[in-house]
Amino acid sequence: MSSRTSDLVVVSGDWHLGEHDSNGIGALFRVVQSLRPRLLVLNGDILDCSELHKSVLGKRQALVNGRNPLHLYQEVIMARMLLDFLVSLVPETKVVFLEGNHELRLGTVGKNQAPALFELAATLPELLGLEELGIEWHPYSQPVELVPGWYLFHGTRTNIHACKSALEETCRSIVQGHSHRLKVFPKTDPDGRTIWGVEGGHLRNVAAAYTPLQRPNWQSGFVVLSPSPLGYVPHLIPVVKGTAIFPTSAVEPTPEWIAGMWQPIKQVLSLDAQRIIDATVAGGLWDLVANQARTGILPAHTRSR
Repeated sequence: MSSRTSDLVVVSGDWHLGEHDSNGIGALFRVVQSLRPRLLVLNGDILDCSELHKSVLGKRQALVNGRNPLHLYQEVIMARMLLDFLVSLVPETKVVFLEGNHELRLGTVGKNQAPALFELAATLPELLGLEELGIEWHPYSQPVELVPGWYLFHGTRTNIHACKSALEETCRSIVQGHSHRLKVFPKTDPDGRTIWGVEGGHLRNVAAAYTPLQRPNWQSGFVVLSPSPLGYVPHLIPVVKGTAIFPTSAVEPTPEWIAGMWQPIKQVLSLDAQRIIDATVAGGLWDLVANQARTGILPAHTRSR
């Protein structure tokens, strides 16, 4: 397999290790190995840090359908081993870890409950060995422009219009996590510039969801950004029962194919208006259209049935 990276960017977050979807994360890794993107962004909440949840600390009662079976130290070990494996799969790919609100718990609890000890304790990037692995770390709530024209961040909103709100606030294309939804909201300005608001899905086990709903409005998956003449554009990649539903190749029609597609339409539109009216009244409009298609240069399989 070639070691050369592509120009693609993969963004994935909200694994919530301990309550994760093992097959879903495996599907992501396989896609990353196949695509060899130039950049892989881990968009927060890779760890769950469930033992540091405020309900566990006695501040409120959790709504729990499932429970993370891992202790915090086990989550850290799992994360480190996964990251080590990931880096070994695509050593040429730049990997960036954006802190999520669940990783933030480690620092928040330490500062609030044991500030003196916190000053002596290792940070999460140190515990995960990110420097050794060559993984870049960015603290929580700081949007970063890792892709030209795009802000990437974990996010704080979970409402149904989360990515739309973030897009309108920043006036840039964005990819956010946190909502566990797989969603895109495009906005095209009068000058023709399109910006994209994207929510990046999740790779957690919904059966272990902490919401009171048995099946919350979450979608498993991740995001691929691909370059275009007008900048990067997003592709939502759903993960269904551990399988990434992914287009395996680009589709680039030839000029002849494009001409064949439009020529019959142009021919019909150039017909005398009265002829179209007469054909419509007689119930033969689509026969007329089919006849024009047959006389065009469409590929045989796309002409009339």
